[in-house]
This record gives sequence, structure tokens and C-alpha cells, in this order.
Amino acid sequence: MFARGVAAGAAQDVLLVRHAGGALASTEWHVSWQAGSGPVDVYVRTGEGVSSQRRLLGKGLMRVHAEGEPARFAGVPEASPPGDRARPPQALLELLSHPGVLPPAGELPSPALALEFVPASPGGESSRAKVECALFIWRDDAQVAVCDIDGTITRSDLGGHVSSFVHFSYAHAGVCALLAALVARGYSIIYVTARPLTGTCRH
Repeated sequence: MFARGVAAGAAQDVLLVRHAGGALASTEWHVSWQAGSGPVDVYVRTGEGVSSQRRLLGKGLMRVHAEGEPARFAGVPEASPPGDRARPPQALLELLSHPGVLPPAGELPSPALALEFVPASPGGESSRAKVECALFIWRDDAQVAVCDIDGTITRSDLGGHVSSFVHFSYAHAGVCALLAALVARGYSIIYVTARPLTGTCRH
């Protein structure tokens, strides 16, 4: 069970692709905590501050079965491949595709649209244990550029990893301007990395 003072975890941002007919496809939902196990409630939040709205997607929708393991969707067999454990079920995608649950593709930027993962704990929710990730909605005809981080944006793999912990820039000169120019031309950027999920922070 998750204790009230459980250490925070981390979650990978989620990308939804809305097809012309309204159906949604999704990247995997990866979320983990440094300690604790048990059921995890999942919410979607739209907007920020006092104007934000929070909608429950499911009580116990995900579960951490053993301390240190990533959460997986409830009902997924333990012997399933790791990717299947984090892949949202079709019923959840159908719920998200209903009118009014999510804004149209591209209408709200991150972090105005987010997923919240709240582990159950004795005495109710623990705000310290809540983990959030940005939720992006793209059209199926979006222009995309895929970019590696360490050794591509950063000047070396090792330097890139170290710089993320001591908070200094180790990027190639001009790389930020290049990526900004791609965005200005209508491209969305997907960053890929082999860095561990837990312990990361957003820059």
C-alpha cells in the first residue's frame, strides 16, 4: 500500500492522435513511484489555476503490483509484455474520444492539459504522491520531427546526463534555434531518450 508520505515518482508525457473520424490512438502511459504499491486513480485535467477542471477517468484504473515496478492498467495479466501493461485499453480511448471530455486537437497547450496519477493511501489522497504528465492531442496529419537528446542535442551522452542533474546547458550551439525554426514552420517535436523515468525533471 502507498503510505501517506510516499516519495514522488515520475510519468512520461502522453500523446493522443485524433483521427478524422474522431477515434483516438495513444502512446503508452508510463508512470512509476520510488516506493509503494497499490491501486492508482487517474484523472484528466484541463486548464490551469482556479479555472482548471478535473475529471476522473477511473478509480484503480492502474496499479503498482510490487514496489519499484511501473504501474500497469488494471486487468492486464502479469505475464503480458511490458508494452501491453502500459497501453491504454480501448474502452478508455473510447471514453476520451467522447465529445466534451477533451478539447479539440491542439486547442490547449501543455501544461494546460494533463493526466494526474493519484495512488490510494490510508486516509485519502496524498498530494505528495500525485504524479502528473502533459497530455498532447495531435491531428493524424500533424507534421512531426523526431529528435534524440543525448549526443544529438547535447554534445555527448555522458555530458548530457550530468548536465541534467547539475542544471547547466550542454547543448550544441544553435540547436535551440534550429528546433524553434522547425516549430515556426508548423512541425511538432518528439524527443526520444534512454534516460530513466524516475528522477527526471522537466526543463
